[in-house]
Amino acid sequence: MQIIWIEVEVQISEYKVRTYRGLADEQKVEELLNGNDRGFLQLNECYWYNDADDQADDERTLGSYQQLGTKEYSNFTGSMCMRCSTIINVSFLKGGFSNEPIIRGV
Repeated sequence: MQIIWIEVEVQISEYKVRTYRGLADEQKVEELLNGNDRGFLQLNECYWYNDADDQADDERTLGSYQQLGTKEYSNFTGSMCMRCSTIINVSFLKGGFSNEPIIRGV
């Protein structure tokens, strides 16, 4: 089993898409891309970017990265399972959270 970094765009409501990033089993990703829906796709070390609009209460003009298993999400293990039927797009990444640019609110 080979583990790879991916980005997954997921339909989270009728009008909203959220992009999650994490580690996934390459074989399961390939099966999903070939149309073999396995029900759910698991991402480990999962994180995502919240747009500034999602954080209107803290008056930031830029968004920020959120990561399962840290800060307000410290009770989570870091893994998330996404229903394959909600996945819109899959992109392959070079690395994970430590490779992301630092985004600071103004």
